[in-house]
Amino acid sequence: MSPPLSRRLASLAFAGVLLVPCAVPAQPAGPLPQPLPLFPADNWWNVDVSQAPLDPNSAAFISWIGTTRRVHPDWGASANDPADPTATYGMPYVSVPGSQPLVPVTWVAYGDESDDGAPGRPPGYPIPPAARTTPGYVEGGQPGNIDPGGDRHLILVDRDNRLLYELYRAHWNTAANRWEAESGAVFDMTRNDRRPDGWTSADAAGLAIMPGLARYDELFGTEPIRHALRVTVRATNGYVWPASHRAGSTTGALPMGARLRLKASKDISSYPAHLQRMFQAMKTYGLIVADNGSDMFITGTNDPRWTPYMDGIVSAVHSLRASDFEVVELGWQPAAAPADGDGDGLPDDWERDFGLDPSNSLGDNGGSGDPDGDGRTNAQERTAGTHPRGIATRLLAEGLRQGTFSTRIALANPASSTAAHVQLRFERDDAVVVQATRLVPAQQKVTVDTAAIAELQGHAFATVVESDVFVGVDRLVQWESGRGSHAEHGLPGASTEWYFAEGATYTGFQLFYLLQNPGDLPANVTLTYLRETPLAPLVRRHTVAPHSRLTVWVNEDEKGPQTPATGAASSAVFESDVPIVVERAMYRSVPGTFEAGHASAGASDLDTSWFFAEGYTGPTFEQYLLIGNPGSSPVPVQVTYLLPSGPTPPVTYTVQARSRLTVLVNGERPTPGISLASTAVSMIVQAQAPIVAERAMWWPGSSATWREAHASLGATSTCARWVVAEGEWGAGVDTYVLVANTGVQPTRLRATLLREGTTPLIADVDVPAGSRQNVNVPSLFPAAFGTRFGMLIEPAPGFADAPLAVEWSHYADAGGIRWSAGANALGTCVP
Repeated sequence: MSPPLSRRLASLAFAGVLLVPCAVPAQPAGPLPQPLPLFPADNWWNVDVSQAPLDPNSAAFISWIGTTRRVHPDWGASANDPADPTATYGMPYVSVPGSQPLVPVTWVAYGDESDDGAPGRPPGYPIPPAARTTPGYVEGGQPGNIDPGGDRHLILVDRDNRLLYELYRAHWNTAANRWEAESGAVFDMTRNDRRPDGWTSADAAGLAIMPGLARYDELFGTEPIRHALRVTVRATNGYVWPASHRAGSTTGALPMGARLRLKASKDISSYPAHLQRMFQAMKTYGLIVADNGSDMFITGTNDPRWTPYMDGIVSAVHSLRASDFEVVELGWQPAAAPADGDGDGLPDDWERDFGLDPSNSLGDNGGSGDPDGDGRTNAQERTAGTHPRGIATRLLAEGLRQGTFSTRIALANPASSTAAHVQLRFERDDAVVVQATRLVPAQQKVTVDTAAIAELQGHAFATVVESDVFVGVDRLVQWESGRGSHAEHGLPGASTEWYFAEGATYTGFQLFYLLQNPGDLPANVTLTYLRETPLAPLVRRHTVAPHSRLTVWVNEDEKGPQTPATGAASSAVFESDVPIVVERAMYRSVPGTFEAGHASAGASDLDTSWFFAEGYTGPTFEQYLLIGNPGSSPVPVQVTYLLPSGPTPPVTYTVQARSRLTVLVNGERPTPGISLASTAVSMIVQAQAPIVAERAMWWPGSSATWREAHASLGATSTCARWVVAEGEWGAGVDTYVLVANTGVQPTRLRATLLREGTTPLIADVDVPAGSRQNVNVPSLFPAAFGTRFGMLIEPAPGFADAPLAVEWSHYADAGGIRWSAGANALGTCVP
């Protein structure tokens, strides 16, 4: 550290030592107090600056540093210096118990800006006796009684009392039998106390050092790094908040306390997981200028565990240049601390958003409460950005706010009297997470239009939806001003395996798989393409960063020496080492745009039974049944077609091993007297071994004239109660709710139309046995015209539960074309 300016020489000696029995010994690089980060979540070291405004002089500051200047990791283990075997890289710290004896320190330079000890406690610093003569306690590596020069920081973490003691130019004066230092500061890590303006600390900026260090346990841990990192530059000019002290006045230089931020556009996906974790922290929390030194040197700990990894770390960090960074508006501070009426450390608005009582700090409502029983306290959930009462989760891998694509998410609450507190976490393709909350009243729906969330513009994203009561979740993606659309319902969980039956990369088709990794570890994924006989399977491998999503463009992914250039129809199997979510989007392209497209989630398990409610083979529709068999033996499959008049006799098909079968339903004749050429049709698919089954519908006409499509995975079980969240009826917009009664008894159902901001509408519908029925919104609910809605399907009063499958289909006109856009998805079974 360069000697701070305007310090007045002072010397203050203390004549005693507080002796307390020490049950647990001090330990260099030892355990830290939990939970992390060390300081409160709203401390300046831990504040998210990813959306903070850019400083108008950002480019000039970066130019002053030098745009090609490499970033350097200033940490490690032994310096391997033959002339000084004790020399080390990085900043050591010592973890001490609360009973560690306090030792007086004599200030030899800046005592009037130093702390004699922790507030409310006896004076002194908890320096272990070993630090006097043992290497590794003081920065530089030499024992405390040897002073070769340099900054010689001594950092002490009282892990029991959450106190941080830091010294600058610490030295054990053997002749005087005392510890000496030029300056020292003590920080209560439960508070956000800033040094008085003009005061230094053990760092030139007047900041704590320890919370800004890169640490081994964080880089190689499982949680994101949730704090800024300490950085130096060759000279500085004054100081800005949160710094309190200046150490130079070089024109054009950054001030102490300035924040640099790795640009959001910097692609970090190719780096190893531990480096992605650190680089993401540079994007989210940034770097804080804390001292004069070498340009773009980032400070980390001294720790022998770094040794086998440092070559790779140095190479990767050196790949970053100053031009990859930008400067946050100088002195930027987040909004004033929000109100906290009950003093539990949880802002009142945050508690209301998640259904906690802001006037009650006790039990489940307080900072230490855990109402959802997931092992994280409310305070930890707030720090992690998760739902403190999240007992129901839905996942969506697809989402776009790029080009002409837009995405909306519908939330429907079927509960009769309980409102749902819902959190949406949008996991962008650059691993940035954007949050939103919504309150969904009982028996209502809410639409979340992502166009209103500025942070999603220009990004693909996946979505995690958490709520304190069950809600139905549907997503609708549209493009070209509504010319095309596709949809999916929220999935209940991630899985290590996913299966798809549909997929094609023939000329004119573009196929994409969307991989969501909602976890804290990178996902290593093996993708196997099962192509139609006689083509052999293809295997590809991909990695998905934590809390992110990856797009696999199959047309390019398939290319290789094994692959014909003409493309293929294929099913797909995904196998991952950590749970993920996978969806598929498939488009029929014409020059300049996607003419048609559909999307569907995969199946997390194979099954022997599949149920489809939607289906139509009228004069403008072609309907396909796609069956994937990833097994090693052929599988016989029986399909029963459910017509308005009742079920057909089963039709048997055989799906070859590790292959897929395509059935054009329009051309099927279950018996000589029954044709499926022009009819509404549901399907029951039953196999003798586990398979995956999907249905796709294209229109109008044949493949030469197709303009749109939709597709859906079948349901693997029936339910008596279903909810649909997405629905709209108006000029040029129609939504159909399709119900298949797979049982042998007729039933009567109650359809409850869940509206936005008002009371629901109710109607009853009869569905014959082994048949399908369209819940006709215009005839049953004429008051719904011009509105968006959801729907709850359940047994009418007095009727027993029936085995149902439910889907919804959405159609919209655009450009003067009837049903230019169409989308379809399964409903969601209500638990």
